[in-house]
Amino acid sequence: SIDKRADILRLEAIVTKCAEQSIVKNLFPLILKNLEEIVTKDQTAKWLEQYSKLSLKPQSFFEIPGDHQCEMEWYEASLACADIGKSKTASEKMEALLDTARLIYERFHELKPKTVLGADDFMPIFMFVVSRGGLDRAFYDKEYLVHLCPANVLDGEGAYYLSTFEAALTFMLDMKV
Repeated sequence: SIDKRADILRLEAIVTKCAEQSIVKNLFPLILKNLEEIVTKDQTAKWLEQYSKLSLKPQSFFEIPGDHQCEMEWYEASLACADIGKSKTASEKMEALLDTARLIYERFHELKPKTVLGADDFMPIFMFVVSRGGLDRAFYDKEYLVHLCPANVLDGEGAYYLSTFEAALTFMLDMKV
């Protein structure tokens, strides 16, 4: 039944979080050291240089249409995005990523209640939010999610937004600023 499946998924999430809390948090420094073998120093340096410029750009730079721009500059979503970098477990990072997306959709619905926010309109807003999230180690966060997210978290919505995050980072790294 659907209820039984939901209970199983909740139980899996609880077990995963407990395992992460007891094991992964203690290994966090070692994990970061190993991520340094995946994320190159050049990539990190290029991201930091690019990110410092992008963090100052207005919403219009990211090609967010005028009627989709937020007076509050997507503040709540940016705060949630910052939690991606602050979190120490893959589940927490994924929760922060999903919260970021949810808050973008909620704020957009407040701005334009009768308009559906499609993927083509979501991505520029998402990149703007990432530019404000203080993610100076964004490529580490991405690799952390890719390699350490439990399989059950990378189904459906989690996989979609992780792919969106990866695409946004790659695109932002190559933007002309």
